[in-house]
Amino acid sequence: MPSLPRSARKNKGRRRGAAATTSADVAAPAPDAEPRVEIVHVAADGTTADDDGGYEIDAAAKQWLTSVVDREIVRLRSLGAKASTLPLANVAIVVDDTDPAKLTAINRIEVAANHDFDAVSQILLAEPIAYPLKPDHAYVHVVLLNANGDDPSAALVLPYLYDTKLTVDGQPVANDLQQWLFVNSRGKRTRHAIDNFEHV
Repeated sequence: MPSLPRSARKNKGRRRGAAATTSADVAAPAPDAEPRVEIVHVAADGTTADDDGGYEIDAAAKQWLTSVVDREIVRLRSLGAKASTLPLANVAIVVDDTDPAKLTAINRIEVAANHDFDAVSQILLAEPIAYPLKPDHAYVHVVLLNANGDDPSAALVLPYLYDTKLTVDGQPVANDLQQWLFVNSRGKRTRHAIDNFEHV
């Protein structure tokens, strides 16, 4: 994969892949009502929800997520990019049922750090890869840039694991990885939307 750009333009994003990259416009969504359904697939450092609504530790998932992010950080730094990560609290899919005829996924990442996600100006997504430990799940690096920060070239790499064939009451949930919700340790929620992807 190519190295990260040295600078980022306001309200722009890219999808990064091994063979090709795509760019995407990032815009704040309209302040609609919060969707009602939230499905947590991996939480609290690799835990998964059980049938009782509690959580049990999935040690294999935790180890896999940690190792794949650590390898990406090392790879980016070897290419001269400034990269770091934040401790993960949980990842989830929030199902937007505003249009009952088309359920839409909002991809949620919560971190155990007081990071201001309002400052994000560019989102980079690696091409999703199959998660080897569970069928119908995929993993993607989510790389966030802040063009107005102290160091616009610094990249924040967050892990995201999600169900590729999610359904609610038998109805499929569309997930194009364009809707994002970030939550910090103080519970501050920030929405970002990628309007479209363009090959570059």
